[in-house]
Amino acid sequence: MKHRLTIATGLLAAAVLLPRTIQAQHPVSVPEMYTGSFGQSSNSLPLGRTKGFIQYFIDGNHVGLRTPLVSQLGWRRSTSQTTSPAVTMMLEIYIGKTTATFSTLNKTFASNFNGAPTQFLALKGVNFPAYSSATTDPDVPGVWIRGDRPYIHTIGSSIIIQVDNQTSPTAGAQTGWLCDSIPSTSGLVRTSDPSCGGTLSTSYSNNTVTLGVTGAKPQFPIVYLLGLHLAAPLDFGSIFGPNCTAVVLPDITIGIAADASGSHTFSFPLAAPTSDTLVIHCQAIHFHPTGNNAVTTNATHLSLGSSGMCNYLYNWTTFTNTAQYGPYTTNRGPVHLFR
Repeated sequence: MKHRLTIATGLLAAAVLLPRTIQAQHPVSVPEMYTGSFGQSSNSLPLGRTKGFIQYFIDGNHVGLRTPLVSQLGWRRSTSQTTSPAVTMMLEIYIGKTTATFSTLNKTFASNFNGAPTQFLALKGVNFPAYSSATTDPDVPGVWIRGDRPYIHTIGSSIIIQVDNQTSPTAGAQTGWLCDSIPSTSGLVRTSDPSCGGTLSTSYSNNTVTLGVTGAKPQFPIVYLLGLHLAAPLDFGSIFGPNCTAVVLPDITIGIAADASGSHTFSFPLAAPTSDTLVIHCQAIHFHPTGNNAVTTNATHLSLGSSGMCNYLYNWTTFTNTAQYGPYTTNRGPVHLFR
């Protein structure tokens, strides 16, 4: 059994590195934690106001861009929004890198950019379509906004996204356009990318991470993939089960055998950072319970820490060069979609 486990584990782990056909990709989600899954909170800015000015800070460790070119930007509707007529919003968007950190953002907006930012979108009307039901696809924003010029990102850098909403001369609510946003709570788990066999669960309690797989082939190998970042979905269908994808870029692989019921669970200690946010992406590869082909589970995404990831500062009713509110001491802000 030990010999079989060693050989099979090596084969499964090596398979992650083999070139595959690329599946339909998620758009780049910023922060990366919420790729393929909703943040499940709501923000009024940038779209839920008739007038507003806001800067979003995203730490470079959570940007997750695989290529430096950004030509389109969008925000998901909050899942709480169920109906809205079509609306034209007057928006201007700047994107630029920053050397500021989560805790050193300046209330003077212009001071937060490192060098001249890119005027991604000159002030103009952007048409948002009507909708009559809650959004269910985390890969689809309210509308894709094509920039007048692309933003070229320095991979690894933190960024500022600045949005000036001038839909109306006066500030008020824009009904129906709350944006999907991140909670500030530590220990959150989100799930993405459906399984083609078995289920991976992840939980966090008392400074302990617990991972578990069910639906594997009894007493055959399971390989857990743990990583700090995501890769484009890699299609395993040509060798393994149809529609099997791997989305985790593994920093650690752990091979173990399923028990007699085709399950496995293990835990390890991990304290949440006090002034930062650590995200661990997890997935597992195992043998199908009724065959000898390898399959992949769903992916899970665990966020530990309540600061250091995202922040914002904004004007709500008073509009000057200095922020009326923010920056804050806990993570906050909408999920941005790039492509």
